[in-house]
Amino acid sequence: EPAKDFTAPVLEGYSADLPGSENLEYNPEEAKKLWADAEKIAPYDESQPLTIGYNADKGDHKTWVEAVVNNIKNNLGIEVAGKPYATFKEARTEATEETLTGALRAGWQADYPSLYNFLGPIYATGAGSNDARYSNPEFDQELTDGLAASSVEEGNEAMNKAQEQLLEDLPAIPLWYQVAQGGWSNNVDNVEFGWNGVPLYYAITGK
Repeated sequence: EPAKDFTAPVLEGYSADLPGSENLEYNPEEAKKLWADAEKIAPYDESQPLTIGYNADKGDHKTWVEAVVNNIKNNLGIEVAGKPYATFKEARTEATEETLTGALRAGWQADYPSLYNFLGPIYATGAGSNDARYSNPEFDQELTDGLAASSVEEGNEAMNKAQEQLLEDLPAIPLWYQVAQGGWSNNVDNVEFGWNGVPLYYAITGK
């Protein structure tokens, strides 16, 4: 499902209409205009084209990365290439050692159902999973305000204000929400899936 923000639709406080969410919409004409503006500032170096890294050991990432690469080539007329890593560990090593030479695919599964858990661990200044080394005092302050809020509603409001900053700065580009799929037998009852797409095994009963 195409992403509208940096969190997930299953969470309380989620909004698909945050200011700046239009920056995630597919708009090739606007992209061409912005690229032309960027070229005036610093021309693209075709000798060192953008690469989009992905691990080749798990998941069919090659298919979607090649689609993105071809889309950028066709719309902007620049050289772009996919960069396969043999293993996920190899890709993560370059990310943590800050030796990446291009973009890198990433994914995130939160530990608990909170907007903060999709934001703080990845984008707060100095956070352990902040691969982009993103740092914005206004974003950090909104996170702090959200954590100190007196109600869940106020906290979610602050977290979404923080997201507005992310949607402006785009330290990463959210592409999609992973849609959970599951099945079960007619031999069981009370099959429900939790917020993270995993069955609530403790609730399942046999017939």
